[in-house]
Amino acid sequence: MALRLQIGIQFIILIAWLLSSCQSPKEIKPSDNVQKILQEKLLTVEEGETILLGEGTFLFSSTLSLDGKSNITIKGKGADKTILSFKNQKDGAEGLKIKGRNITLEDFAVEDTKGDAIKVQDTDTITFRRVRVEWLGEPKTSNGSYGLYPVTCKNVLIENCYARGASDAGIYVGQSENVIVRNNKAKQNVAGIEIENSTNVEVYDNEAISNSGGILVFDLPNLPKKNGGNITLKNNTVKENNYPNFGPKGTTVSILPAGTGMMVLACREVSLKNNIIENHQSMGITIVSFPTTGLPLKDDNYNPFAYQVVLENNQIIQSGFAPDTTRPLGQLLFKLFQNQVPNILFDGLTPPQTPKNFYSVCLKNQEGSFINLNAAYQFKKPITDKKLYQCK
Repeated sequence: MALRLQIGIQFIILIAWLLSSCQSPKEIKPSDNVQKILQEKLLTVEEGETILLGEGTFLFSSTLSLDGKSNITIKGKGADKTILSFKNQKDGAEGLKIKGRNITLEDFAVEDTKGDAIKVQDTDTITFRRVRVEWLGEPKTSNGSYGLYPVTCKNVLIENCYARGASDAGIYVGQSENVIVRNNKAKQNVAGIEIENSTNVEVYDNEAISNSGGILVFDLPNLPKKNGGNITLKNNTVKENNYPNFGPKGTTVSILPAGTGMMVLACREVSLKNNIIENHQSMGITIVSFPTTGLPLKDDNYNPFAYQVVLENNQIIQSGFAPDTTRPLGQLLFKLFQNQVPNILFDGLTPPQTPKNFYSVCLKNQEGSFINLNAAYQFKKPITDKKLYQCK
């Protein structure tokens, strides 16, 4: 009898321990001192822990930082229910600034940051899921540059997120590798989605609507990681990206004519497949090398040419009907074509001493008008024969 009682007590103790160890983490709620509470939690959070944010609007006056942590989740109650507002921000630029390993951010919003909304740097495995980043009101130049901003990261997943109002790019991935961007929506940013100097990237099933430019793939000089490639853009809806360009002067995207659907700049091994690109006043799909931008180039280790770009089964509907003449490239388009810009533009620049079977642009079952602008010869004698660019 005593033995049974002892075993029963041990069993009850075991169950109690299991229940206590499985208790949900304490939820952080909006309060007057939430800045201190949440920042302390970010400093002391233990590996494998979840930081839960409750419903309501959290007001912050400075950047929140998570640094050097592993296997951490920050989770709210929903992108329209848990709102991290930085409208009164005085210190720092970013809303959230993160470095670590295996970090997950989901189900909350970041609004009105002084600079970038969420910057994640030097992190292996970062997930953004159902996160909203937004600058409220009419988009303006003083808004932060980037919404979701992983840079120099590995194994990036951005899914079911929303970005609006960024003065550079709503969803931006820079100098990173092994990236998936899917099922997101970008609206009223200068660039909706931008992939820059990154490798092994898939961008699919996204909506880029009412930005200045829809989806951009850039490779730029003077950065530690150069020569991105192996990038696939497929099954995206890129529509009515005619919003006036409000990017700050001097930034790369500030040269972008409003009304740009998709652009590949100085990048290689890029596939555009089964995208819908509709109603863009300046241009539908554009493939250009860096010299065409007119920007200075002082980087001997940089490859400035775009090539091995494959276009397959993209639907290009109504493009080039009113080029944006507030930008030099738009002025050139209007000078060359007035209000009848071809659906697909290629500047025609190729690397010197290219091999016999080299191709810059491959049109694979691709409808729409095409032109090689022949930029190396001052845009004289452009080539419009699509058969020269068809390939298997």
